[in-house]
Amino acid sequence: MDSGKQFLPQELLDNFVDEIGREYIASFANGYGNEICQTALISFLSVSRSFHDRAIGALFRQVHLTDRPERDINHIIERISGLRQIMHPTPGSTLRNVAPCIQTFTLNLKMRNVQRFRNTIDAGHTWLVDTLSNKETTGLFDDLHQNDFGIREFTIRLTATRNVIWTELPPHFSSSVLSLIRSPHLRTLYFAQISRIPPTLLNGSHIRDLRLEQLEMSNNHHPTEHPSNDADGQNLPCPKLDVFQTDDDFPVDLDPRTSPLTDLKKFKANCLLPRHYTFTQKILLLAQNTLEDIRLDFSRDIRLPAGSIDFGCMPRLRTLTLFYFRSFAAPYRPLNDSGMAHICQLLDPQSPFKSLSEINLELHFKDVGVQENFLSPQPNSHWHDIDGILTGAKYPALRKVGVQLNSDIINVDHGEVFNKKQYVQDKRRLLREAFARLSASEKIGLTVNVDTSILRRGDLYLSLFTS
Repeated sequence: MDSGKQFLPQELLDNFVDEIGREYIASFANGYGNEICQTALISFLSVSRSFHDRAIGALFRQVHLTDRPERDINHIIERISGLRQIMHPTPGSTLRNVAPCIQTFTLNLKMRNVQRFRNTIDAGHTWLVDTLSNKETTGLFDDLHQNDFGIREFTIRLTATRNVIWTELPPHFSSSVLSLIRSPHLRTLYFAQISRIPPTLLNGSHIRDLRLEQLEMSNNHHPTEHPSNDADGQNLPCPKLDVFQTDDDFPVDLDPRTSPLTDLKKFKANCLLPRHYTFTQKILLLAQNTLEDIRLDFSRDIRLPAGSIDFGCMPRLRTLTLFYFRSFAAPYRPLNDSGMAHICQLLDPQSPFKSLSEINLELHFKDVGVQENFLSPQPNSHWHDIDGILTGAKYPALRKVGVQLNSDIINVDHGEVFNKKQYVQDKRRLLREAFARLSASEKIGLTVNVDTSILRRGDLYLSLFTS
């Protein structure tokens, strides 16, 4: 061995691996792990024991299992089985047990178009239920909290034409998931498109952040129908939540004496049907003394009774986001849009916003066969009203206003040309002119972003095209 060779200190090499690991973990905030960092970390596994242990900790800190429709129908179960094997290596194996490394776990399943069945929608739904019910899947849920491993975030995200009902799933699914939820380290829980969740879901857990996407378009759903097969959870205590996201009527306790929402700091609600508005209003009133961040997503016509919510009565509110969506069936009316009028009312409370420092308005409109002047602010329209309200005396602490305007436009005539670039530039300029006081304010920073998708309607489909 050449004694004259110079080697970098081990501490420096370890820091190099750790830095790539940190960058890889941080990249999940943008949707998915950075592939370059992932490849580098995988290559480190065979360099040395020190590199192996450091790299594997970063690689398995966040585990995302996503079914890919182009793969075999059993592919996701094979991936789940493979993960279980390396979570519990055989005695004498040189592989490190990765189970204690996993802090975040996400299972993404999309309803398959199962071609060999006559009714592909029913078959795809059945595939989702069967995959969640598979003993390998529920076995993985058991493994994630075995020996009190440190999993902190757990997500099941389904993409389907209709929700999976909790009681469609067998008892061993319920038992495994509820046991995982009640593990000592889990703090964040996210379910998408699983509905009729048992009211005892949180009982016995340490959850602080609950996010549910259960939206059912039908107004025939009966909110009291939440059958539970969770006898063990009936008498367990329910934790106080810091964060709650909902778009349906999850049967959370709204009694001020016992509710888990009385210390709520961050709340997001999607309001579409009348029952959603009623539920949202009750939560806002219940948690009005602790809420710091509120996001309300409105679709169709806004149905919160005027004056029913006074955001000014929320002493700790720092950030308010209002998202307003209008579909093709409900086009925007510049001077007489009921939704925009209601947003003006929500932004004009009886009491001043003493602590509110940031407001975000996100607006998404859809229309057919319109020209580049679509959505141009008109004189004396709601845009000008909002400008006057936000620069008035009721917003002494306001420092930041963001306006995001998105639109989807269908051109019926295939020969019609829509100048997307010109449209975006004009709307950004016109919105700044409509918000003249905010634009001129030295105290409040205004950000305006505009984007649009141009669609063409064919005989069988809508397709994006480049304008």
